[in-house]
Amino acid sequence: MTEDPGAAAAAGMMGCPVAPPVVGEMCMGMPGTCTFPNLECDCDGGVWACWDPATCPAAADPAGACTTDGQICQYAELLSCECEGAVWECDRDCPAELPADGLACPELTQECGYSTIMGNGDELTCVCGDSGWACSPCPATSPPAAPNLLACPLVDQECSYDVAAAGNIPGGDNDCTCDATGWLCTFDPDCPEVLPVDLTECVQVGQDCDYDVATGGEEQCECDATGWLCTFVPDCPLTLPADGVACGLVGQDCDFDGTDPANPGETECTCTDAAGTAGWACIFEPDCPQTLPAATLACTLAAQVCDYDNDVGPGGVGGEDVCTCTDEAWACAYQPPCPDAPPAATDACPAPAQECGYSTVMGGGNEIDCVCTDGNWACIDETLVDPTPAPAP
Repeated sequence: MTEDPGAAAAAGMMGCPVAPPVVGEMCMGMPGTCTFPNLECDCDGGVWACWDPATCPAAADPAGACTTDGQICQYAELLSCECEGAVWECDRDCPAELPADGLACPELTQECGYSTIMGNGDELTCVCGDSGWACSPCPATSPPAAPNLLACPLVDQECSYDVAAAGNIPGGDNDCTCDATGWLCTFDPDCPEVLPVDLTECVQVGQDCDYDVATGGEEQCECDATGWLCTFVPDCPLTLPADGVACGLVGQDCDFDGTDPANPGETECTCTDAAGTAGWACIFEPDCPQTLPAATLACTLAAQVCDYDNDVGPGGVGGEDVCTCTDEAWACAYQPPCPDAPPAATDACPAPAQECGYSTVMGGGNEIDCVCTDGNWACIDETLVDPTPAPAP
């Protein structure tokens, strides 16, 4: 919800409409709020939302009810509240200028990034602590890898470095994160400039690269242990296909927005070969209720799952309420936050079937999957799983 310090300036550069836009009309590339006489408008989720600033509550009311989705209200100490799903969600905006070390700040653990004059963004990271703002610049060059880890002062600070191509190794970015042990960096190579030939060498297993095809569709390429493997994926149909209409790639998924304002949602279509020939199979998925549904509220799509943030939770630890459509009615259960690190198999877990994903040091996210089963965690490190199927007996 919080916009970056330059959003308002960016909006001015992009140019607000001369006259107030129509509420609900589509909009693109308009960050920040546009001001008109007795009216403010914001491009929220791709459509215009407008409101009279005089209707903002006199004081911030986090989690209180509101009526105009997308309405933004500003308060003292850079507190900004936005109406989302008929509820106010409040957060602190970052100071427009780099704060001085030790300057008082209103919200502990708030983190803000700033660019240097010659940088491209977030070379300086500032965190609000008990002693005020503390700011740390990124190292001038990419930190060394293990075992020569370089210490860093701000846990979770992120810095990125351009890496030039060298010989057969492509260029890319070195993305570095500060944790308790020091700087940990992951190399993100650039995609080949042209479509790679299948089984040619690649450097990072799991890397995905897409290439447009002049006749429509795209080649989706993935790096695995054998090299590049590419698959042609045709464009999705322009309009919702009827069930059974022929399709070109089994397993392809295409989504289509609903057209009935009284029943918002989207239709998810999958190309299947269940009938022996490839054809579309489509299911309409309604939007989740805007607020946590009551157990008696009817639902229409069996097994649909909707998540809702629970900022309080038992003991004030936060978490979320996970609601599932069962027997044409919602059933909701509280899930506590995931452990900060992958849990051990002997660690107890309170929420059956809860799933948590973790990244490895060299991964891009969710390489370690953990599931709460029979009161204990069960985890699988996907990077250690051999993708090669076992030979037939």
